[in-house]
Amino acid sequence: MHIVYVIKMGLPDLDKYYAASVTYRDVGVSNLKRYFFGDADSVMADLYQRGLQCVVLQTCNRVEIYSYGGDPIDIFSRAGVYDEFRSAAHVYRGIDVFRHLIYVVSGLDSLAVGEPQIMGQVRRAYNHARDLGYVGGELEYLFSEAFRVGRRVRARIMFRVFDYAYATVEIVGRYIDGKRLLIIGTGDMAKDLLGILVNRFRGRCELYVAGRSRLDWISSRYGVETLHISRLPDYIGLFDVVVSCVSSDKPIIDESYRGRIKDGTVIVDLGVPPNVSLDGDGFTIYKFEDISRMISQYYGSLSDKISLLYGYVEEELARLRDRFRLRWVNEVIRQIYIRAEEIRREELDEAYREIGRLVLDEEVRQALYRLLDTFSWSLIKKIYHGHIEVFRRLGKNAKVNREVLMLLLNSLAGADESCT
Repeated sequence: MHIVYVIKMGLPDLDKYYAASVTYRDVGVSNLKRYFFGDADSVMADLYQRGLQCVVLQTCNRVEIYSYGGDPIDIFSRAGVYDEFRSAAHVYRGIDVFRHLIYVVSGLDSLAVGEPQIMGQVRRAYNHARDLGYVGGELEYLFSEAFRVGRRVRARIMFRVFDYAYATVEIVGRYIDGKRLLIIGTGDMAKDLLGILVNRFRGRCELYVAGRSRLDWISSRYGVETLHISRLPDYIGLFDVVVSCVSSDKPIIDESYRGRIKDGTVIVDLGVPPNVSLDGDGFTIYKFEDISRMISQYYGSLSDKISLLYGYVEEELARLRDRFRLRWVNEVIRQIYIRAEEIRREELDEAYREIGRLVLDEEVRQALYRLLDTFSWSLIKKIYHGHIEVFRRLGKNAKVNREVLMLLLNSLAGADESCT
């Protein structure tokens, strides 16, 4: 059903919200990069030109499009583009889009439930799309609601967030005393690791960081030794524990390192795709999948507490549905009063002309104007009040559906019957 009035008034239509999502659950973390958009800005520009507001979110755990105005997968299908993403994407619509984005923002959809990084990642993606002009009021409402509820969900998390950094620290803590530990990488994951390791194991091991940039800042901030990653082949044999968390399309530690790594070395590979492509005897390798299993086991033991968080989200979504419904009801009520005021002004103008013709005394004439104005407005409120209160209660209790509300809005706006 196409309603001209909805477009004219700019009221959000819940059914026009869409999200297309491919996550680590669908394809595995190591395969996710296959589904990334090489140029996310071009994707958003294309969708926007086709009438969609849109935001593209790409992290190490998900590739997602949030849109208003149409289904992005349908557009990709008709254009014959992004076949891999289309084939794997799960499509959400309506209230399910709000639910999914709240799960994402709050960390409920992350492997490490409640992980702190995801909210910042979503906010950066949203701000970027907004700055490019691809976000209108409807998507702004979606993300503002998700951030609001997401913050409240996170405030209710009463268990320790056990993410990749904490799981890695738990592993290396078994081997670290009196040893040399090397972290390869200077990104967010490396900084998370350093923050925990420095606080927990300062004085119990020698800590080093290898990277390409920000080495002086890392050394000053965490009080650790640093070396450039180009020197890694020469120095890797000095370390007992190595943690690699570099974003790279090629392995950092490959077969060329065989014979350089000393026996007994423990290697933790947090790279996606993997940073280590070396197998063999003499050393122990913990892969990304091993860390993921540790995290899953931890949160599996907290299922009762986590289910309470999902329950809270459902309560918020129920209130959101009410607000959506009442926005339509309130708009109908507003238009009723607008139309009533138009009629009242027309009749008052006619009455004023008659009074001006019949009453010569200016003071009496002005008094009559004021009396008629007050009386006519009071009459309208008394006539409409009881009906409108019933209408508002019916809307709140979902006894009036959106189609009826749209018909009322069209009739109040004077739209032609053919528009419905």
